[in-house]
Amino acid sequence: MGKKKRKNAPAPAAPPPGTSVNRLGVIVAVLLLAGLAAAVVYVGRMPPETATASPPAAEATDLGRWQAAPSRELSLQSAPAIGPPEAPVTIVEFSDFQCPYCRQAATYLNALTEQYGEKLRVVFKDYPLDTACNPYVGKTPHSMACKAAALARCAGEQGRFWETHDAIFALAQLTDESLLSVSSTLGLDGCESDEVIVARIVAGIRADIEEGWKLGVSATPTLFVNGREAMNREEAIRSIIDHILSSP
Repeated sequence: MGKKKRKNAPAPAAPPPGTSVNRLGVIVAVLLLAGLAAAVVYVGRMPPETATASPPAAEATDLGRWQAAPSRELSLQSAPAIGPPEAPVTIVEFSDFQCPYCRQAATYLNALTEQYGEKLRVVFKDYPLDTACNPYVGKTPHSMACKAAALARCAGEQGRFWETHDAIFALAQLTDESLLSVSSTLGLDGCESDEVIVARIVAGIRADIEEGWKLGVSATPTLFVNGREAMNREEAIRSIIDHILSSP
């Protein structure tokens, strides 16, 4: 299986005349709120997002921390991925589309996929810090994160996940209007009319959240390299990749 190329996402266009900016909100409300309203919001152990900022550390320390981390088994079935399943290095990212640190991680992970080619696979998992779909968040720092996740999932049903992923992270601000502009620019079809698709989108987001919670994910982005949690620093990830590839 060859490496999938990300296409450059076109700049989001303004919604066409007469298009209601509330359309995306209605669609996502059907996708998320109807499927997730029964979730009881748990005032959990979610720390402030600033916890995602990695402290300065030498690459050797980053590598040592990764090597000392417990090996975890992660589900890779049906998750959006770039790179072949047989790649010697697999990075699994639990991410939030409204998280600035996730935007930075998306940028350097994209660069790493270009650099390492067939040797690297990157797998995306949803972990929105938004009580609309995540019952483990004690507050809602990112009130648009679940809507953005739903839009990307909807695009994934049409084979357009990575284009939409890049376009959402390129937005200056996440609003109903800006998400609708992404949908309009990429020509995405609405998902609200297909109950099977709706159910699959809801189930996919919830499955990622549940998996992340069980793994101890408490901030975004959280990265696992070959099953071990790693620091969110490009230099750290690069040093781990090089170590794995140079090992006999």
